[in-house]
Amino acid sequence: MFSTEKQLQQQVKGQFMQLKEFFVLKLFAGQVSESDYAYRAQMFGFPSEWKRLGVLTLQIDSLQGTRYREPDRELLLFAINNMVGELIPSGRRFSPVLLDQSQVTPLASDREDEQEVRREFYETAEEIKRKVQEYLQPPVSIGISDPFVKITDAIRAYGEGLEALKCRISLGNEIILHYDDIEGGKKGLEVTVYTQLKMLEDQLVGAMKLGDMDRVEDLFDQYISVIIDKEVHFNEYPVLMIQLISKVLQLVQEQGGTVRKVLGDRATIDYFLKLNTMDAIRVWFKEELFKPVSAFMNQQAESQYINIANQMVKLIHERFDQDISLESCASTLNFHPVYLSRVFKKEMGINFSEYLAEYRMNMAKNWLEQTHLKISEIAEKLNYTNTTAFIRTFRKIVGMTPGQYREQHKKD
Repeated sequence: MFSTEKQLQQQVKGQFMQLKEFFVLKLFAGQVSESDYAYRAQMFGFPSEWKRLGVLTLQIDSLQGTRYREPDRELLLFAINNMVGELIPSGRRFSPVLLDQSQVTPLASDREDEQEVRREFYETAEEIKRKVQEYLQPPVSIGISDPFVKITDAIRAYGEGLEALKCRISLGNEIILHYDDIEGGKKGLEVTVYTQLKMLEDQLVGAMKLGDMDRVEDLFDQYISVIIDKEVHFNEYPVLMIQLISKVLQLVQEQGGTVRKVLGDRATIDYFLKLNTMDAIRVWFKEELFKPVSAFMNQQAESQYINIANQMVKLIHERFDQDISLESCASTLNFHPVYLSRVFKKEMGINFSEYLAEYRMNMAKNWLEQTHLKISEIAEKLNYTNTTAFIRTFRKIVGMTPGQYREQHKKD
């Protein structure tokens, strides 16, 4: 009986903790009124009086280069959430919770002066960051909301913390930042910056079409430098980068590929929007977007090259006795002659004109062996208007004149 009672107590205690966290999550979802909070605060042991409130929003910057892997992120956030619950006295905080990819802590302060409140919240954030580094080691950043009074403003304060964290794009990892520190730095995107970025986008896509990955990476580094150097606001850079992502994904679709099949689950705009640092964005673009798209483009190009070369060979076999040329093939296949010349040489290992001449000479050898056609007639059948030119080409390829070849292969 004693054992059963103890288990029930533990179960009730666990469920009570879950109820507290659920109530705070509802608070951040805007589903709690001031009267609801006043009713529940005493039951849950939450602060009931304060001069100012604030919200700390913590995120793991990146797990690259750490001893952790990406699947460990949720477990780490859970451990950090428990740590915060033990670090901050219950009289100053509500239940810390996990919300999306963030660990969120509402705080209460009995101070009136705004600067003192800001300092208090900053020192709390520093202590959390220090303990996380001491025990768990992942790099984290914390965004601090503006102080507020009404508990129902918690949802807005959570958004302010997220906005502050976006500054990692330009400030780097492992920062602690107040929301009002970023307000004065918001700038509109100058037309000249947009034009410069669009030009780099077009050049990058062009380099991808050519399979020049060194050029792609160089252009992308220039692209990122413009965003950082021109201080593009963190609310504008995702829109710009989504334009670049869309152009790269369009290459896949133009080549008949399926984006998900080519790129997998990580190379999605939703995944991109969850990236918190410029380093993570760089790696994502290069490893999850550019590399698989380049591999797909190369594969498609190889397949296309083989198909085009095969079509050109078929045209030669069908039209060897006509006035066939690289230009006439280009007209039939709807490609530029220079492109066809490059593709044919790559796949066949021989120039178009050389292959055509060799095929015609092979046909000439068959006729010389199997028929009594005159050499002039054979030259005419192969579309040579000048018999001398035919004999010269035959000697160059076969190593003897047509007459010598016929004499050598004369049937008894």
